[in-house]
Amino acid sequence: MTRKKGSSNKKESKVLEYIEKSLGFRLITSETIRCVICSHNMNLNLHQGINYLKRHERSSRHLDNIAILIENKNRATSSLKNAFEIHECIVKAFSSAGMPINALDNEDMRIMFRECFSFELKSGQTYRSLYLPRIVSEKQKKILDSFYNQEFSLYFDETTDANGRYILNVMAKVLNGEKTKCYLISSVQLERTNTKNIVDSLNFILGSLIQSGCKKNLNI
Repeated sequence: MTRKKGSSNKKESKVLEYIEKSLGFRLITSETIRCVICSHNMNLNLHQGINYLKRHERSSRHLDNIAILIENKNRATSSLKNAFEIHECIVKAFSSAGMPINALDNEDMRIMFRECFSFELKSGQTYRSLYLPRIVSEKQKKILDSFYNQEFSLYFDETTDANGRYILNVMAKVLNGEKTKCYLISSVQLERTNTKNIVDSLNFILGSLIQSGCKKNLNI
């Protein structure tokens, strides 16, 4: 009798360990197991050990439900990706057209997207903090890549924005004897508009340009 009791305890221990490690089973009560994948409750059968749990995992019902969960997860992931791309496309379009991002907070603009496209806009602050920095970074990288191994000039100008902040704008232009565009490659906020702050900021920007490979000629 002692040996049988020990065997039963060992079998129970294996069942409980299997349930604990499993992603699909949960112990609801001392006598009930729930398969969260199938939303199905089963009696805790210690006599059969883990075999009856494995049989359930191999059943067509369980495998079909796993396939459905994977499909739903992929669909949800795809939907989130598409939504992210749409938001990013909106920010790119506004930025390219020179339209302020805070225009997306306009109520008529939000109503138009909601009623005409069944699409809910995020706040302008969300677009500025989450989407705009990456778009600007990608655009700046493309500009800097186009300057690689070319002679170009840098221009800088300090201005004050609408919030009273001092902004140092740095622009660059390729010098190839043809009419070329001047690109804004960096904007840095200055604590003070003195020579030291401006020179320090310019040195930082020039260092970034050199690291990116734009070091053949710098005509300032």
